[in-house]
Amino acid sequence: MTNEVPSKPMNMELCHDCGAKPGEFHHDGCDTERCPACGGQLLSCGCSDAEINEYPRQPWTGEWPGVLECQEFGWYAKLIKGQGWVPCDKNDEGASENLNRLYSDAEWNAKLGRFVIKKINENTPDRTGSKPRKTADKTKSATYCRVSQG
Repeated sequence: MTNEVPSKPMNMELCHDCGAKPGEFHHDGCDTERCPACGGQLLSCGCSDAEINEYPRQPWTGEWPGVLECQEFGWYAKLIKGQGWVPCDKNDEGASENLNRLYSDAEWNAKLGRFVIKKINENTPDRTGSKPRKTADKTKSATYCRVSQG
């Protein structure tokens, strides 16, 4: 037995479709591989070969695409009977990464090869319809935040 800390968790799994190991590229035709240009499923995204080849392919991480970003952003949900998926804390029983929120509140950044939180501006209402209000921040230019009304 060694005291060395492994650089990757030992429980990382193979890609369910093509069998790629963590760190390896997916095999041609894999249904899990993300398009490096748009972040969608490469098999069905509709990007041209030129768009796809403009950015590096993403190797299999051992996690479903988007899971790592949800963990970083703290986005979790759990299924509640009669309500569907509702946001929750990562420590709640039944919590899993909220991929639905990822696809609505984040966007693919091809240069970074990952999802990033969408920037909000004064003309972007949230899903409840409320408009953000401008706040003063002396260290940055104007920022915007959501104000719940109720």
